[in-house]
Amino acid sequence: MNCANDYEHCKSANVVLYGSAGSGKSEFVHEIANIAGFSKIYQVNGREDMDSSDFLGDKTIVIDKESGQNKIEWNKGPLYRAFIEGTEVDEKGNQILYNEYGEVVTDGTGNPKVIGKPGLFFLDEFAAINPSVFLAVFNRAMEIPREAGCSRSIEISGDGGRIVKSHPGFAMFLAGNTVGRGTDNEGEMGYTAQNNIMDDSTLNRITATYHFGFNLEAEKEIMTKKFKDEEIVNKMIRFRDEIRKQWVESKIETLFSTRSIVSVCDLAMMFEKMKIKDFVPLAIFRSVFSSLKDREKAGWNETIRNVFSFDVMNFYNKKEKNMWFGNR
Repeated sequence: MNCANDYEHCKSANVVLYGSAGSGKSEFVHEIANIAGFSKIYQVNGREDMDSSDFLGDKTIVIDKESGQNKIEWNKGPLYRAFIEGTEVDEKGNQILYNEYGEVVTDGTGNPKVIGKPGLFFLDEFAAINPSVFLAVFNRAMEIPREAGCSRSIEISGDGGRIVKSHPGFAMFLAGNTVGRGTDNEGEMGYTAQNNIMDDSTLNRITATYHFGFNLEAEKEIMTKKFKDEEIVNKMIRFRDEIRKQWVESKIETLFSTRSIVSVCDLAMMFEKMKIKDFVPLAIFRSVFSSLKDREKAGWNETIRNVFSFDVMNFYNKKEKNMWFGNR
């Protein structure tokens, strides 16, 4: 069912996507939004230092066009804007609510008049947010009405207790490296800052949870399209698998993700066009290796040397440290 077009019969959802960085979680959300017909994605990347104003908004001083005088207005945050997407608003951008008789409601009850497609709120890296802030902001917003076609509601206490109701088709997606219950091993603790444990009342509001792994066939297809050389593709696959094995064994902290594979392939093709030798290991160096922690570099370098017969650390130390290197 397309909730954006059949919202009267749609029951909204809170979906958690979790898995390693670069495994396609964000792309999945954008594809879902496109398929289901949501009007817009309101995306926020979670941080430890965030508070309610980062989501609901805060007061700001603006100049009144008629009087030319300063006045205070509420600057809507992304969650606020996602809620009212597709509903009717007045000339100041405030949501207009109606009761069952079609009359404008002023006491915070009733439902919004729907005139368009709903918004989708996407909170990436959600487990990086302080759990107490998550409780204060999202537990109310994640409360799904029991009946289909009904709106969620939030109260904007800083804006005089204004009640804001969602479009009935509004949906919320949360994504992260963890599922919101902390990390399980040392490798994960070093790999992600998303170690916060969400409150059970928050986790109980999740409608569905999906784990994202890496699509090995899709990664192979990416490599094959880029290189068109079976030997190089096989070496890349061998390198990928060895690095991921080391990550599982907690020998390294940085994972070779699908996103990293795309970056390496693109950079390698550019180096090849410039007729630079050893263009694949040099692409790995520039795309991933140079940003590694010192304690990881030996393991990565050994794998590059075993697979591609090329010592990037030794080569780099001997050459002038410019952006493109030179031919060996």
